[in-house]
Amino acid sequence: MTDLDQHPQHASDEGATGHESGVARRGTGPADVDEPEIIEVEVERLGVKPSAAKAMTSRVWNAVGPIVAALFIDAGDAATRGILAPLGVPLGMLAGYFLSGFLGASPTWRIAITMLTGLYWVAPFTDWLPFATVTAAVLQVVAPNKIKEEPFGARR
Repeated sequence: MTDLDQHPQHASDEGATGHESGVARRGTGPADVDEPEIIEVEVERLGVKPSAAKAMTSRVWNAVGPIVAALFIDAGDAATRGILAPLGVPLGMLAGYFLSGFLGASPTWRIAITMLTGLYWVAPFTDWLPFATVTAAVLQVVAPNKIKEEPFGARR
């Protein structure tokens, strides 16, 4: 039995102050109502994994994306011959710039790809050579994420 069960208290035992045996009673009046205690909590989001379909799409695009971009570069090289040859450098640089940005290349690689694409589109006898596609495929096997890193290490 608890202490309260051994010593029953009656309402008549209370004094005029509303205390019984030195302990204040709660809820006896509107002034005695306690304020709710505010508890601050830090919330940490648990790692939400993407769906299997979304993860698969991401992995496929990471593997195939550079090769698809290289196919566009080779198609542009084939299209800029003859009369369109003078447009090869500016159009090639523009295509290289946008496609390297789309692939998430670091700034140094982006500049290098831009310059090389412009030169590639005007280089003679490269019309039917899928040089960009072959290079992208080989690099995707050898060093898949190399394009996202700086080529000469971190700069400070």
